Amino acid sequence: MAATRLHGRLLRARSGTALLTATILTFVLVSVTAALLGQGVSEVREVEQLEGELARVYAAESVVADVQFASLKSPYDSKGNTWLRTPPGSTMVKNKAGAQIGWLWTPAQALTGAKARLRAANVLVPGSTTAVGGVFAGNMVPETAMGPWKLDRSGYVELPDASGYFSVTGIAIYLGAQHDPITGQSTLRELESRVTVEIGERDDFSRYLWFIANSGVTVGSTMVHGLVHSNNTITFAGGGAQLFETVTGVKAFAFVNGATLQNTTFYKGYDQSAPTLPLPTSADVNQLQAQTEIPQGSTSSPYDVSTTNARYPSTPFNTEIQLTAGAGITGTQVKLTLRNQVDGSILKTSTLPLPSNGLLYVGGPVTSLKGDVNGKLTIASSDRVNLTGSLRYVDGNGDPAFVLKDPQGSPISTNTATGVNWKTAGYTYDPNPKYHDPATGDTEPKSVVGIVAVKDITLTAACPYNMEFHGAVFSATGNWHGDTSMVKGNLRIVGSLTCNTQPWAYSLSDLKGWGVSRDYIYDENLTTNPPRYFLAAKYPTFGAWRKNDKEGAWLWARK
Repeated sequence: MAATRLHGRLLRARSGTALLTATILTFVLVSVTAALLGQGVSEVREVEQLEGELARVYAAESVVADVQFASLKSPYDSKGNTWLRTPPGSTMVKNKAGAQIGWLWTPAQALTGAKARLRAANVLVPGSTTAVGGVFAGNMVPETAMGPWKLDRSGYVELPDASGYFSVTGIAIYLGAQHDPITGQSTLRELESRVTVEIGERDDFSRYLWFIANSGVTVGSTMVHGLVHSNNTITFAGGGAQLFETVTGVKAFAFVNGATLQNTTFYKGYDQSAPTLPLPTSADVNQLQAQTEIPQGSTSSPYDVSTTNARYPSTPFNTEIQLTAGAGITGTQVKLTLRNQVDGSILKTSTLPLPSNGLLYVGGPVTSLKGDVNGKLTIASSDRVNLTGSLRYVDGNGDPAFVLKDPQGSPISTNTATGVNWKTAGYTYDPNPKYHDPATGDTEPKSVVGIVAVKDITLTAACPYNMEFHGAVFSATGNWHGDTSMVKGNLRIVGSLTCNTQPWAYSLSDLKGWGVSRDYIYDENLTTNPPRYFLAAKYPTFGAWRKNDKEGAWLWARK
């Protein structure tokens, strides 16, 4: 009997243990299953969120693409790109004073059965780097009724909601500056994404390292660090050319004297069927005369150096320009020497500071230009411009923008011995870390120089054996070239060259001119800081797009 009771207790104990174990296992399995299901649901939600964000971003980017496509197709009138200045179907936005501050624009496809919500509380104001708040209140009023749009309490412009699911809307702002922002916006399930890109009405010619309008151009065995375009044929001679940015030509490339497509290196690609880009004319150059700065209280400008200005002689003259900057000098001194075109006698001398608007116009030939610049200056000439010495950017301490370095990386003088080839010797021409270095107390903006001429821009025989040139040049009817009457040495250009016909630095037959070595380096500062009044193409330009979801800051402020 005792054994039977003991056996029953053991059975009950085992049954209890089994039940407990089963209960624990069931709880664990349920917990694991719930966790896996939760994780799965979370992952599904994350995937849905990612897919939704991608859809919104692509939809917003499509608005930007619409603006780009429309502006590329648009004609130009005397004021500029007609589409950008008045986007069809847009609503003009003005401030309280009645001045236009931009356009509200929605692509046509967004008007058909889509909820388009456009944040109207942050529209860029001309000349400002910040957006203004308020729902069209105080600072902003729409010029006309919003049509099908309405303004809700949250500060959005809202279209009739047909689907309630997905919408695309955009804003195109054109305020006449170098670059202005376009923002595309999309809404999906009440979530928004925005994409912003900067657009320029005209493509600044200073963005090209080389631009040749009405002839071909020959590229030898050299290094080219910038965009290259020709409205004709680009010929590669000798082989070994290295082109570090995109190369475009209207006609097919030619390869001669051993050059082939295989031994020519295009690091960023090329296009042999690019569109023709017309060059501005002599009249465009000469209209800059009317843009020169007139001091307050005066009726004429000291920066209009021409026989039609009572400040200067009526006798035809040649102009010599010496630029001086560096330690102990505030900004840049512009020394003008005016010589009689017949006998060379000095008619007038004058020393001026840089013009506040950055423009100096010369009505006639500039027969000498050289020196150092600390600031912004565009020199326009109704004739030719002759360089007679190096032209360099320096800062307030006298530090140049670029320095020559030996193979060990130590700065050395550019006045190297005759016959020394900088490339063969392993020398490099590099940005100077001391140039505008805040650690040295110099916090001024970087310098930029533009030379705009109707005729040729020439490196004359008076230029040094080793020549340095910093700046962007533009010739409406001629070209940029080096004198080939004497043997010169090494040439280093930092900037941009735009010409009507083919430029050259030396003679291929006898290497006279700067035939020892050459390096053409694009000045990246020109992309966002082109020379003032530098001429531009009738072709829009676009920056890279970026995702921009910050509330209250969805228009990219101009730099």
